[in-house]
Amino acid sequence: MGLAALLLVLSVASCKPADAPEATKKAAANDKVTTTDITVGTGTVAEKGDEVWVVYSGSLKDGAVFDSNTGEDKDPFQFKIGEGTVIKGWDQGVPGMKVGGKRKLHVPASLGYGDAGSGEKIPPKADLDFEVTLLYVQKPSDDPFTYEKEDIKPGSGPEVKEGDTVVFDYKAQYVNGKVFDDSEHRPTKSSPITVKVGSGAMVKGVDFAIRGMKPGGERVVTMAPKLLFNGFGSSTLRGNQPSKWTFKMISVNGSKG
Repeated sequence: MGLAALLLVLSVASCKPADAPEATKKAAANDKVTTTDITVGTGTVAEKGDEVWVVYSGSLKDGAVFDSNTGEDKDPFQFKIGEGTVIKGWDQGVPGMKVGGKRKLHVPASLGYGDAGSGEKIPPKADLDFEVTLLYVQKPSDDPFTYEKEDIKPGSGPEVKEGDTVVFDYKAQYVNGKVFDDSEHRPTKSSPITVKVGSGAMVKGVDFAIRGMKPGGERVVTMAPKLLFNGFGSSTLRGNQPSKWTFKMISVNGSKG
């Protein structure tokens, strides 16, 4: 089951309550998600109304996995907490997690897919178990063009500023670690990159992120989706995905560290 199918499947429960039997409605009013934190994160806390990106694995009582996006070929799954686009068990169970945290959710059937189940893999009246890892949180009040940076190697010499001609390499990943671009390992090698800062030749996020770096420096930057193609994606980047970039600055206006 792919991510597009998952979004559809997880959304089914949001339209079930109106048609559910009275017994199911009463059970749903009393049932709650049971949560167990496997790893407590250290980052931003997820709350109702936040947009979140996660990796997860879902299983039945007997341990059979019915869906997962934990593989290296998968993308992070995104949803907004409390909008009913996923099953109620997720809307109840994810709030309170911190970025970097991993939580087990035990979801009773009334907060999952109820009396009907879903497709061939989730039978009627099935309780579900999920392991969810929170990768990224964007709050309604956040600047959509924000980024976080960490200089893991400072470098030396002139700092990158607008108008400078810079030479650098980079590796770009989704927040689950999946690499979607790497200047040093492209099929047709184009490493390193030579470009003028502020010329419009780079996407906005990269143009902003490398400023202040010095030759020989290395920087890790986590970017909000809007900073890359305004969130719409490209031939190499899936739309509406935060990303993590590692930059290696080689030279600034010919000066090397």
